[in-house]
Amino acid sequence: MLSRFTLDVFNCQRIVSADGENPDDARYMGGQTDIECFEQGGTHLTLLPFAIIALIVYILMFPAFIGYLLWSNKELVKRDQLARARDEPETRERLGNDGYEFRKKYSRMYQFFKPGKWYWILVLFARKFALALTSLMFATVPSYQLAMSLLVLFIGYTLQTKHEPYMSPSDHQLVLEEHAIKARYSDIHAQIESQRREQQRRNRTRGAVSHASGWSAAVAQQQASHVVNSASLYFLSYNGLESTLLFCAVLLCLSGLMFESDRFSSDGVNTAERDTLTYLALLIIFCSIVYWLSVVFIEIFIVFQPEAAARCFNESDEQKKRREEKTMAGVKQGKSARKAATTKDGDFAMGAGTTAGMAPESGRAGDADAQTSFHNNPLVAKMSQ
Repeated sequence: MLSRFTLDVFNCQRIVSADGENPDDARYMGGQTDIECFEQGGTHLTLLPFAIIALIVYILMFPAFIGYLLWSNKELVKRDQLARARDEPETRERLGNDGYEFRKKYSRMYQFFKPGKWYWILVLFARKFALALTSLMFATVPSYQLAMSLLVLFIGYTLQTKHEPYMSPSDHQLVLEEHAIKARYSDIHAQIESQRREQQRRNRTRGAVSHASGWSAAVAQQQASHVVNSASLYFLSYNGLESTLLFCAVLLCLSGLMFESDRFSSDGVNTAERDTLTYLALLIIFCSIVYWLSVVFIEIFIVFQPEAAARCFNESDEQKKRREEKTMAGVKQGKSARKAATTKDGDFAMGAGTTAGMAPESGRAGDADAQTSFHNNPLVAKMSQ
C-alpha cells in the first residue's frame, strides 16, 4: 500500500477532454485530477520530497537491507529452518545463543520458506512492487495494464511451481532427508550437521532434559504428527495454496483482456458469449475466496479443536498403507541413485528426478533425530500436552 501511495506522486498524467483537446497541456497526479503536477506552491511539490524519501528508504533500501541480512546469515537461517523441521523447542540449549537470538529478531522474514529458499521474501517484494507499478503507471490503457499484470503474474506462477519455496508441515520430513543427503557433499550442510551434533553432546552433558520426559513427549508428538501430516497434505500445503491463487489471478487477467477486445464492442453482439465469460470470471473469484477461507478455517480448527481435528484428518489403514509403500519406493529409488552416482565418480550427486524420494542412510549423515520429523504445528503441541 505504501508503495502505491509513493508511486502515485510520480504518476503524472495528461487529462484530455472529450473532443481530444488539452489547451494548457497540464498534467495531474494519477487518481487525483484536482492536483496539478509541479504547480508552484501546490500540493504535488509539497508531497514530492516525502515521496522521494519513501522511494529510497522503503522501496529500495529496505529490501536491500533484508537481502544483505539474510545473505550474510544464510547459514543461521538454514540451521533454524532445519530445527523447525525437527520441531526442536525454541530454547537456547537447542538452538544455541546465536541461533536463538537470530530467530527472535528476524524469523518473520524466512520462517515460512525452505532452508534453501531463504531469499524468497525478496521475490515476493519484487512481484508486489511490479504489480503496484503496473496498476499505477498504465492505468490510462486498461488492455496494456492487464497484459503487463498478466506477465508479472505468469512469471510469479512459473517461479512458484518450479521452486515450491514454502515449507509446509507435510514437507518437514522431505527437508530433513534432503539435508542429510546434502551433508555428504555440501560444506554448509555438513557444518550445520556437525554443529547440531556438538550442541546435542553439550545438552546431554548438562542434563538439561530428562530422558524419560523427553521420550514421553516425543512419543506423543509422533502420534499427533500423523494427524497434522494428513491434514497438511490435502488442505494446508502452502505451495498448493500459492499456486492455486496465482493461477486464478492469471485466469482473471485473461478474462479482462477478452472483455477489452473488439469482440464485445458492439451492443447486442455476442451477448451470450459475454455473459458466459462474466459468469466464469465470477465463479473463479468465488471459488478462490472459498478455498482461501477453507484453509484459514482448517488452521483455526486444528489450533482450537485438536481432538476433533484428529478424528477428521486421521489416516485410514488403506491411506497409511499407500503412504508407506510410496515412502519405501522412494527410499529404494534414492539408494539406487546414490549407488550409481558414487560408483561413477566417488562423490554423491543428487539428481533432480529422485530428490523427492531420497532418504538418509542410517548412521551416515544423521541420527534418530535427523530421520524423525515432528511437525512444528499448534496441533502437535496441544496433543502432546
